Amino acid sequence: MKQLLKCAVVALMCVVANSAYAKLPTLTSRVFERGDHTIGALVGYGDGFSQKLSFDHCVIDSWFGNRGSMGIGASLGNCIDKHWDRLSLEITASLHYQMANNLDTYISVGAGGGYKWYEKHYGNDKGFFSWSTNAGIRWYLSRAIALNVEAGYTFGSYILAGVNFRF
Repeated sequence: MKQLLKCAVVALMCVVANSAYAKLPTLTSRVFERGDHTIGALVGYGDGFSQKLSFDHCVIDSWFGNRGSMGIGASLGNCIDKHWDRLSLEITASLHYQMANNLDTYISVGAGGGYKWYEKHYGNDKGFFSWSTNAGIRWYLSRAIALNVEAGYTFGSYILAGVNFRF
């Protein structure tokens, strides 16, 4: 009886998910399609004050019912604290999903390296492995300009905000 009940619940969830997916509005234009490039400038706070410059290039689109795409790129960032400064460069990969017109949601991961400078009493300067994971939202105000917010861990920040330019 328990197995039958579990199967019924799974079937009901599939029906509800399918009907919700079928009711998604039709997109009038895609916000991140194959061949698109974006450049972003963001600032944030976490371990210290951070700045991030990012580049993303769409390599695959038309996933997930023509709403998903994948990008590869790079990010350059720094984080400034009262005792140290650090500069990092990462290679990134991102998975995008367009929920509505002009709205690009994504998750991103990155890995690379960096260098940290300390004040003389807090340690020696050194290189380090740099990584990032975050989720973000871009809201396009026009074909080329978007407001951008990211949450996760990137260059010492837990939340970043800024602008993106698409070309």
